[in-house]
Amino acid sequence: MNRYEIKFDISEYKQHEIIKDYKLVKLYPQRIIDSIYFDTINYDYFYDSEEGQVPRKKIRIRNYNKGKIYSLEFKFTNFHHREKIVFNNFTYNYQNLLRRIKELHIHDLIYPNLLVNYTRQYYSSSIGRITIDKNISYQKVDNYFKPTSAALHDHKTILEVKIQKDFFDKNKVLKFFNFKESRNSKYCNGINVFRVKFTPTQDA
Repeated sequence: MNRYEIKFDISEYKQHEIIKDYKLVKLYPQRIIDSIYFDTINYDYFYDSEEGQVPRKKIRIRNYNKGKIYSLEFKFTNFHHREKIVFNNFTYNYQNLLRRIKELHIHDLIYPNLLVNYTRQYYSSSIGRITIDKNISYQKVDNYFKPTSAALHDHKTILEVKIQKDFFDKNKVLKFFNFKESRNSKYCNGINVFRVKFTPTQDA
């Protein structure tokens, strides 16, 4: 079954009105998510995503509500759909990571790069499952996941439609929501925030 994701930036809207207008029904209590993203030393995954290269991939480790149980997640973007592979109850060390990426025929040398923290809310709708992410922040991390920077905050609120079907009509989702689709990658947003903050400006 194929996986599809469509994102909308709803930062300029009132969330309670969206919930009411689109009849969103709360599914679960909200959770705090920590995602640690991996990349090559040359930021190949970042540039592939920024440039819209297909196929492309993301690799991250995630936990919920500051718990000690982690999942290792691989997201593959193909020409017409996305694929997500999750290894739950993952104990992180570099050898375990190498073993898993080799199982998926990935031969890149990767390192932990960015910690993304945010709050996620879960809803159902007539169009599909919905998540709303906000209170987003970014921190650079070292090889041991220790933050090496202060947290930089992102004030965006992102609504995402998640659909798993063999066939999917994207136009149906775009007509359902009266918002403009947004290519919001938290990993890319975080890297760009640090690039802007620490890139020297030149006098005109």
